[in-house]
Amino acid sequence: AAWRDGAHGAEVADFFKAIDPLEGVPVINVHLWFDRKLRQLDGGAADQLIFSRSRLLSVYADMSNTCREYRDPERSMLELVFAPAAAKFGGGVLE
Repeated sequence: AAWRDGAHGAEVADFFKAIDPLEGVPVINVHLWFDRKLRQLDGGAADQLIFSRSRLLSVYADMSNTCREYRDPERSMLELVFAPAAAKFGGGVLE
């Protein structure tokens, strides 16, 4: 990895050394585009990532509120992240 060459400084190298043992897992991202703004039951808008207790759906967000690249005051784009996806969607033994 590029960070190992030390060109980015010791602090960056130390950070990546700490997370290097983590193992990645397959995920599925689903983008749902809406023709209007999604609202919470109280009328407000979700303006942050929302983490789930679900064993499959780990995080979701209205990206039109949380990400500058998708910013839209009139419409929502909901992103759902399913992880780990392999066992749930054909990559391994299903539960």
